[in-house]
Amino acid sequence: MSNKNSNRISADLKLKLFWGEVVSKNKHPMQHMKELLKFLGKTKLPIPIHQWLRNQLIHWKGAAR
Repeated sequence: MSNKNSNRISADLKLKLFWGEVVSKNKHPMQHMKELLKFLGKTKLPIPIHQWLRNQLIHWKGAAR
């Protein structure tokens, strides 16, 4: 096992962990959309959240290379 990236948490993993925390606080994740938007510094999402999240993951993975 390579430990090259062992001490670095990827952005998509951080987002997954954060999103997991949001979902675990309440059974309905959409109730926490305002908190998620505040965390991201946005007031609204122009596209569906699942599409936005996928775009962010692709962007962050591309930037990490």
